[in-house]
Amino acid sequence: MSYDSAETWFVVKRNILLVSYSFERTGKLLEERELRKLSKHRAQAYSVSARESELFSESRPFALDTN
Repeated sequence: MSYDSAETWFVVKRNILLVSYSFERTGKLLEERELRKLSKHRAQAYSVSARESELFSESRPFALDTN
């Protein structure tokens, strides 16, 4: 193996590692973003459903005890 081919192999290997790290990091960032969006969506949905149940309980007529 000549010096040029060894140097070329080193550069190729380094670039492959950099690209794979970049894809891995990008994937983690996208996953974190999706989890934050999902968490935010769930919190909003819970907030809306809690408020709806409050409104429902306030607007519901009282129940007569038939016992």
